[in-house]
Amino acid sequence: MKYNDYVEFDNILPEISFNKVVDETTKEGIAEYYSLLKNEYLTAVLNPEAANKELLECNNKPNFAECEIICKVTNFCNQRCKYCFDKNNQAKPKIVLSKEKIMKLLKLLHKKGFHRIEWVWHGGECLSVDKKWFDETCFEMWKYSKENNFEIIFNAQTNGTLLDDEWIFILDKYNIPVGTSYDWSGQSNRGYELSKEKLSKFYFIISVITEENVKNLINDFKIASKNKVPFSFNFVFGNSEHQTEDFLNTTNLISEYKKYLDYFLYNNDSMITERSVVAVINKILNRPADVCNLGNCLLSNRICINSDGKLYKCDDTNIQEMYICDIEEIEDIDEFFYNPKIHQLLNIKKKQFKEKCLYCEFSSICCKGCINCTFRESKGEEPYSVYCHFIKEIGPYIYEKLGNLTPEEFVKLNPIVKQQLIEKLYLPAYIKEEIQKAYDEYYNI
Repeated sequence: MKYNDYVEFDNILPEISFNKVVDETTKEGIAEYYSLLKNEYLTAVLNPEAANKELLECNNKPNFAECEIICKVTNFCNQRCKYCFDKNNQAKPKIVLSKEKIMKLLKLLHKKGFHRIEWVWHGGECLSVDKKWFDETCFEMWKYSKENNFEIIFNAQTNGTLLDDEWIFILDKYNIPVGTSYDWSGQSNRGYELSKEKLSKFYFIISVITEENVKNLINDFKIASKNKVPFSFNFVFGNSEHQTEDFLNTTNLISEYKKYLDYFLYNNDSMITERSVVAVINKILNRPADVCNLGNCLLSNRICINSDGKLYKCDDTNIQEMYICDIEEIEDIDEFFYNPKIHQLLNIKKKQFKEKCLYCEFSSICCKGCINCTFRESKGEEPYSVYCHFIKEIGPYIYEKLGNLTPEEFVKLNPIVKQQLIEKLYLPAYIKEEIQKAYDEYYNI
């Protein structure tokens, strides 16, 4: 089964409920998993009435509407990393988003009926705001959510340089996980030692891959794993002054990432997951992954509120076309979600797909890149080159290693990879071919 057939096959499979306990430590357990999963899918494709009834019963639960808010609480940053995509905002005089605008957005979301709101404190540098103000604002938001019976989940994205005991106390008070951009190899100016014992129990490292550290991926992961700190690699962003290629050579990235994949896939001593590699694996195997451009962000329940109160569809607020409206100008959040500007963005995306991605075999898994890349490309830049070339090189590489795993091969994988594959209902190509053959015979195709 060719890669494109492998991916396309999943797009025609029905949803199923699969809640069997799997022993991923033995080839017998994986063989049983393959067999059970194959039978579940055969039931679904050969007896759709029974499968639909089971699915209906499985989904007969409350549907909690969710949304994500990227809150650029301030445009100020004390680091100004050269690769940051937010440089234009940071060059302006310092602004801190008012508590009144924050509460207005929260109330509009509640009025719309969202039951779970993930609120990401972002920037700029979110920890550069006044601690007392931050504490009081979080408390007011938390209190409002409790009084109105909805859930608010806080996160924070920071460079980590301002962390101290007082900040850790405040963050812990509201169970705020801290995601810190960090380069183990080249940056040491951080407020706290990056270890689970020293930091809040909620902590996450994001190491930005640049030319300076691209050859240290394996070693950086080993350090994170030794310290038991959850970890992720992010590709460097381009900005208004530079394209991505100015910071990261595509050939070097692909070469080093393949080495890292070889290490990670069979590392049985790992103490932690690493989000980027898990996301890439899921993406290539056509499985849902926690990466923003894997779904159509233009149709998602995501809002970015800038420090000036303007609402955007993406946290790259330097791209003016992503601006939708101002929080002070609306009285219903539908004025954001159903704004004509959203439809304009969708039309631009469709045009880009037709001109550049229509016949690409990887378009079904990469969602044709992200919308802000579309705008950059229209201005003469080439933001797709790194991301696009990466997918086209790494995709076949992962498929060759994971697309047709036997039970004997499956049990040798990194436990985290095994867990992810089982959770995402992984099927090897030869099982898909058996299901396809049974389907064709049943329907006389």
